[in-house]
Amino acid sequence: MLSHGFRVVAYALLYQAVFDAGIRRPFARIQEAESRLRESEGRLSLLGRNLPHSVLFQIVRELDGRVHFVHMGDAIERLNGVRVEDVLQDPRVLYRQILPEDIDRLRQAERQSYLSMTSLEAVFRVRRTDGQVRWMHLSSSPRRLQDGRVLWDGVQTDITAHHQAEEAAHAQQALMANTLRHVPGGVSRIDRDLRVLYVNEQQARWLYTTPQALEGQRLQDVIPPEVFARIHPHLEKAFAGETAVFENRIDGPDGTQFRHTTIAPESVTAQGVAAVVLFAYDLTALKRIEQELAQQKAHLASVVNAMPDMVFMKDTNGVYLSVNPVFERFAGRPERDVVGRNDYDLTNAAEAERFRKYDQRAMQAWQPLVYEETLTFAEDGYQGQFETIKTPIRDLHGRVTGILGVCRDITDRKRAEQEIERLAFYDALTGLPNRRLLLDRLQRSIAACQRTRNLGALLFIDLDNFKDLNDTLGHDMGDQLLAQVAARLVGSVREADTVARFGGDEFVVMLEALAPDLQNAATQAETVAEKLLASLNQPFDLDGAQHYSTPSIG
Repeated sequence: MLSHGFRVVAYALLYQAVFDAGIRRPFARIQEAESRLRESEGRLSLLGRNLPHSVLFQIVRELDGRVHFVHMGDAIERLNGVRVEDVLQDPRVLYRQILPEDIDRLRQAERQSYLSMTSLEAVFRVRRTDGQVRWMHLSSSPRRLQDGRVLWDGVQTDITAHHQAEEAAHAQQALMANTLRHVPGGVSRIDRDLRVLYVNEQQARWLYTTPQALEGQRLQDVIPPEVFARIHPHLEKAFAGETAVFENRIDGPDGTQFRHTTIAPESVTAQGVAAVVLFAYDLTALKRIEQELAQQKAHLASVVNAMPDMVFMKDTNGVYLSVNPVFERFAGRPERDVVGRNDYDLTNAAEAERFRKYDQRAMQAWQPLVYEETLTFAEDGYQGQFETIKTPIRDLHGRVTGILGVCRDITDRKRAEQEIERLAFYDALTGLPNRRLLLDRLQRSIAACQRTRNLGALLFIDLDNFKDLNDTLGHDMGDQLLAQVAARLVGSVREADTVARFGGDEFVVMLEALAPDLQNAATQAETVAEKLLASLNQPFDLDGAQHYSTPSIG
């Protein structure tokens, strides 16, 4: 870092020397010979054209305070993007290009030069006619003419490249210093005499001191002898021109610590290695993190393996990366025989194609995909209904690297949902649609009739003397009769028709898609009613005893 600073200073001195030798001194000679060259302005222009980044000029301040250029080199067109004749006619053409933040400072420098008759030096920015902002350096010397006017011989140089390089060097230097100051590892620079040339704050903290206290000290005087003995051979290797990499164990007040250390030659010259750079980072924290990650991985594996759900991970090509024991049951093989294979290796082509289709949908959607499917376990033949969630796995850059799948057995839930639906819409005794479901189907049937122009019919059926049966033989016999009546009604109508229990011993038959004219539709309904009566007039078997029931249909 110090050598970089020296280089910056050296470059600055070199630039100054080049500037003095290439511009100031020749221009001073021009000033000395100005009286002889006044008549030969063309030769002055020729000199200006040979300065690629500079332009020579002469500007006069009149006795009344007005200023104007008496000479302006052709290079002004290249530097500022303006025409020479425009500048000679009106000097404000150039002044208007100077940024507002810089103009006052330049005016003040010009005034000071005029009052004290001393050289003018200024750095300012201009906005060219094409919109570019350029840095300019102005150097001029005043002299009073015989008539009392003041003339400045000057040169304007475009120093944009130099300024940008200087800013970049400063930025790089600041960045490097800031980086070394905040880098999580220890950084040191050591010369051949083993003196510490530089040490960052982290390295100093490890030695329980400050960088200021370490710099300039011999390494063997600031670290424990046993530590110096261990790293000294690696220092010798680095000073021989090779990079040494090793792990170092340090026993200190904070306990045993492990550090990964690299010692590299800074530069190799004919005279050998002048200094080496030592970089170390604390392996203790890294090993602790690795141990914690291993524990977390083991804990996660325990949780996943204990889950009743089927869990698996795949890469983007559908190759399995890991599975849990439930998946092993599904695949009928242990995890080691699943990992590294895809679904086409584990199941039939149709099922593998279905799995792959949903994998790709999940990865393309960039969000969890939830769907239901029926799966059969290869191990024991169990078949159930599963809710599958496939979630894309992303890396630190947000790119999809695979999917995480979780399949939950929802067979019991589905059965419960079906039972809830049955209880809500079907009669518990007969299994027929109840009043609620009948009304729903009736609304849909009416809409269908309006759409197709076909007619429908409702047949209301009740059992005569059913109450007497319940009172004499008991409710069990009544329930048997109702169940058998329901079965006969269902067997006597089309599958598209609806038989519902309306309540008690009342039933309703809804006939759909009858003839579009009333007479034919009535005839069809009458035919069905006669069929129902004939079926219900047959004797019923109630615990081995025959029972006749007379129904009424309306």
